[in-house]
Amino acid sequence: MSLTATEKEELLYELWLEQDRKCYYCGIKIQLKHCELDHKVPVSRGGSDTKKNMVAACHNCNKEKGNKTVAEYRRYLQEAYGEHPKF
Repeated sequence: MSLTATEKEELLYELWLEQDRKCYYCGIKIQLKHCELDHKVPVSRGGSDTKKNMVAACHNCNKEKGNKTVAEYRRYLQEAYGEHPKF
């Protein structure tokens, strides 16, 4: 089931607050207007539009993560950058 635009905005705001206004992946503080919804497990890989599968992310992390799962993205960050502060 797909979320409406209003539901996405509400979910993004809720997640952003729950994450202390930080990107789920890199941990930097982000303004809501620069925040994006991301699927932990991408829809293209069987993920859903449920809150449990969604996080608030900065544009750079969301773009870089692409269709990786959270575990795959964490491994990618550790290999590319060494120990990552978020993980």
